[in-house]
Amino acid sequence: MADSNGPKIIITLWILTILPLISMLLRLYCKARYSKLFWWDDTLLAIAWILSLNYTVFLQLSVYYGIGQHLKDNQDKTLLPTGVRYMYIGEIFGLFSVPLSKASFCVTLLRLTVVPWQERLLWFIIIIKIQLTFYGTVVITLV
Repeated sequence: MADSNGPKIIITLWILTILPLISMLLRLYCKARYSKLFWWDDTLLAIAWILSLNYTVFLQLSVYYGIGQHLKDNQDKTLLPTGVRYMYIGEIFGLFSVPLSKASFCVTLLRLTVVPWQERLLWFIIIIKIQLTFYGTVVITLV
């Protein structure tokens, strides 16, 4: 019997979901305590984290249904299509989560810019990053 990668996948996913939550909560706490100014960057970050949480939940479901196990070790092969379905549903959440978190950082930088060319550059980066993430994820998912 070969080792299953399922537990490793689940542990990694939950670590990569909880650490950003801690960071986001600390950020929101500091903003609430010191500046009391919430802006679009905070909203985008919260939405990105919720999407990331959904991604983690759906991938955990896919591991439960056999994703991450060797095919010869999988006891009930009829559950694999359900696992693949949950994996693809989770990928949709991941597809939106990544560019939103990056856009959140750029929006934070937009608040700090005073020169018009810097603002235009940041908007260009936001648009290009979202497009590249979408296209890259679609290509990787289809391959």
